[in-house]
Amino acid sequence: MAKQESSSAVSPESTSPQNTAAKPARSGTERMIVWGGIGLLLIVSVIEVYSHMTFQKAFDSLQTQLEQADSGKTQITRKEVDQILNREPNRSQKVKAFVGEERYDVYDFKGLLKNRVLCVHYGVAGVIETEGVKTVQEPEVIGVSPELPDAML
Repeated sequence: MAKQESSSAVSPESTSPQNTAAKPARSGTERMIVWGGIGLLLIVSVIEVYSHMTFQKAFDSLQTQLEQADSGKTQITRKEVDQILNREPNRSQKVKAFVGEERYDVYDFKGLLKNRVLCVHYGVAGVIETEGVKTVQEPEVIGVSPELPDAML
């Protein structure tokens, strides 16, 4: 039994500081390159996360408003979309429909690595006649999509 105890014990020679090799210190240039790369990746990540978060917030808000409009509670027009997104569309295009023109507004949410697109589809403007007076009803939102429709390509 005495032999088993001595074989499991660590010899004092293997733990002495003289036997361990000291790591060479890194140069200042190498540290600057490594930390500069880490900083650059951090900046790119922050920009991408901000772009994704603003896109997702806008998309979710418009989807919620659209669901409420489908239940008949409200109507979403260009004014409401401008208030939710708090900006003008990057591009807008009118497409011929059976009864008039439909419109697509495209909002770009740009990151450094990815460009996210939010497309808002408006229906045809309507005309309401009450007591002989015709009023043009603003087109309402009929769809929100995270990609460009075929009509825009």
